[in-house]
Amino acid sequence: MKTRSPLGGQRLMEIYQQLHEALGPSHWWPAESPLEVIIGAVLAQNTAWSNAEKAIAVLASNNLIPKPSEAEGSAVSPQEAGKALLETPEEALGELIRPAGFFRQKARRLHAVLSFFEESCAFDVPELANSRRHSTSELRASLLRLEGVGPETADSILLYALKRPSFVVDACTMRILGRHSLLPSAPTYENVRRMLMDSLPQETALYNEFHALFVRAAKEWCRKKAPLCSACPLGKKLWAWQNTFELPGMNIQLTPLF
Repeated sequence: MKTRSPLGGQRLMEIYQQLHEALGPSHWWPAESPLEVIIGAVLAQNTAWSNAEKAIAVLASNNLIPKPSEAEGSAVSPQEAGKALLETPEEALGELIRPAGFFRQKARRLHAVLSFFEESCAFDVPELANSRRHSTSELRASLLRLEGVGPETADSILLYALKRPSFVVDACTMRILGRHSLLPSAPTYENVRRMLMDSLPQETALYNEFHALFVRAAKEWCRKKAPLCSACPLGKKLWAWQNTFELPGMNIQLTPLF
């Protein structure tokens, strides 16, 4: 059984509560269906979300994104959209998703990811999400074996499409934790993810909202250059913790980074 650090978990929850109070609920991921979340997770690699949205809009206009029956026009089921995407040649698919950048590479990756979900659940993502046949760690390992799927993409799919408790660590998360001296001494993706998951309750809704708040706070205040610390709700806490404490398996030095 994993032991949580009361101090580490307490501080992280304080950050969560302050950001949630300042920014309100995030309602992530912005998508009509779990399959759209999966597609968006691939398209968002190495680009701004606005570019991924443009590519998704093009796919939707070609009936390649699931569309609920109440939406304008005819409904498109996840099975119909998934099969149509797989039947679209990579070159043609690449042209459709060109706004997302790296379009040839992402077309191959989309086909690889979609093939996995066709074989695993015939594009019935909620069925796979609720299935007890596969643990979260097993699903994560399977996703990581796919071409072009790294930890951030895999965890985004697990958390937002499959509703599994797998914390997403991105540049925004790293930046905020780093500036508040909460990164492990070896701040790799897996170490930071393990720190967060060992220190917080393993709740999908919490991980979903916390990751979204990290992204929103980074855009609003904790910018890469010229951060707005005086306006940030976390600003008062920036220098407040000047001790060393233990999180599971690692030693965290609470030393200001700038």
